[in-house]
Amino acid sequence: MDSSNPLYVHPSDGPGSLPIQEKLTGAQNYRSWRRAMEIGLSTKRKLGFVRGTIPRPPVIPIPPTTSAENAVRLELWETCNNLVTSWIMSSVSESIAKSIMFIESASEIWIQLETRFSLSNGSRKYKLSKECFDIQQHGSSVSEYYTRMKCVWEELDSMIVLPRLVNITPEMSNFLVAVEKQKEEQRLFQFLNGLDDCYGAQRSQLLLLNPLPSVENACAVIQQEESQKDVLKSGVSFVESAALFSKQETKNKCSICGYKWHPPEKCWEKVGYPVWHHKYKQSQVQNKQTQYRPRSSSNGTGGNFKRTAANVTSGASSFTFTSEQFESLMRSVLNDVKNNGATGSDCTDDELDFVAAQTIG
Repeated sequence: MDSSNPLYVHPSDGPGSLPIQEKLTGAQNYRSWRRAMEIGLSTKRKLGFVRGTIPRPPVIPIPPTTSAENAVRLELWETCNNLVTSWIMSSVSESIAKSIMFIESASEIWIQLETRFSLSNGSRKYKLSKECFDIQQHGSSVSEYYTRMKCVWEELDSMIVLPRLVNITPEMSNFLVAVEKQKEEQRLFQFLNGLDDCYGAQRSQLLLLNPLPSVENACAVIQQEESQKDVLKSGVSFVESAALFSKQETKNKCSICGYKWHPPEKCWEKVGYPVWHHKYKQSQVQNKQTQYRPRSSSNGTGGNFKRTAANVTSGASSFTFTSEQFESLMRSVLNDVKNNGATGSDCTDDELDFVAAQTIG
């Protein structure tokens, strides 16, 4: 049989070979479901089974059709009719499927569903027209907001039945263009009306244009502004994160010497250097006893004081090892640092401060 024949069944066709994403649940989604079913059935060349344009063959053959030919044709029709019925039942809710299970003809099922769930055009048009002005963006993306409005507009257009024009004069053509322009302006106003207040400046700029842009162009402009706002938000978040990190880094530093690894109350600038430290001799010369000395302006602080290393060594009994053991340990650390290639007093200070802070803490 020719594949273009409506009675032809492809080997891949079966009860689940016509997937419909939205199942019929009631009058609220009947129109969108019916449209999806019509598209799917037309791709299978089976739309005539629900519209009644492919009737059931008679039981008694009509000449010149023979009985054998008529029997084959009748069997093919029954197969296609049951296939379409299975497609309909698999695309409706369970309760609706039970109510149409024992109807033999797919066209009868189609008529019953139309009678049960098809609302009058007046009620449906009123509901859709009201939705056009009630839909608001409410923080959703511009694309999602426009898609919701587009669905309502498309359904409204499908309900408007206009007479077919045979002869179109230039005056009539101009009139149709003006009507279409007025409809586009109305949709533009509805779209701009539902936008969030953050797009107020763009709304005003679009309304000042002459001629007014189409609703698609207006949506593109708003989406560009939305993308720019997202980029700026990400930049602000990065700056705030960097500032927070810098604040935490500053907070963890010693307020006396500017190094990390120890709190101010354990800073050697305040409590004095131990005898093994290379700055110990300088502190002994300058500080025979506990005395105060303002820090240089380059460190950014002043009025801080030092204490002699003798005061530190006198408290060595608080450790679990003697001061001589502690001094020997720190000298070993200093030698390891020098052997590893570290040069300069600043690097040595950092390493020693870190090790000592861990030991004292």
